Amino acid sequence: MAMFHFASMPVGPIALYLVNYTEPTHAPMSMVWVAVVVTIALGNYLLARSPLYQLTIYAQVIAAFAVCYWTALKIPSRQSIHFLVVLLPVLMAAYLMSFRELKLVTLMSFLGLGTLYLIVPADAQRYVVGSAFAVSVLCVLIILI
Repeated sequence: MAMFHFASMPVGPIALYLVNYTEPTHAPMSMVWVAVVVTIALGNYLLARSPLYQLTIYAQVIAAFAVCYWTALKIPSRQSIHFLVVLLPVLMAAYLMSFRELKLVTLMSFLGLGTLYLIVPADAQRYVVGSAFAVSVLCVLIILI
């Protein structure tokens, strides 16, 4: 797991570079976003190498949700980000946590998607609804497997 955290540190700067080609002009992502992602990855790496390595499992799932949720707030019309708000924490929980914790993470992720629906502008709410339906099918499949 520590190697995953170490390898994921360049994701933020690479994403900032690629965002020039994919970002909408009305929602710029700044260097702060990159700094937050790299800091989270570095913090999780350091935790994974310490005696508190079990805390890293929960921190990684929370960090994955938080970064995706923050990005979805900045660019609410992107359905791919709505998928990540739910799927990334659920997939990580399926891999790293017990079945009971997986169900809890799934529920909390869907609650996060529900609050996202209430927060985003009205024109982006339909994207959240469409994403929620597709993600719910995928989550059921993950839980059943």
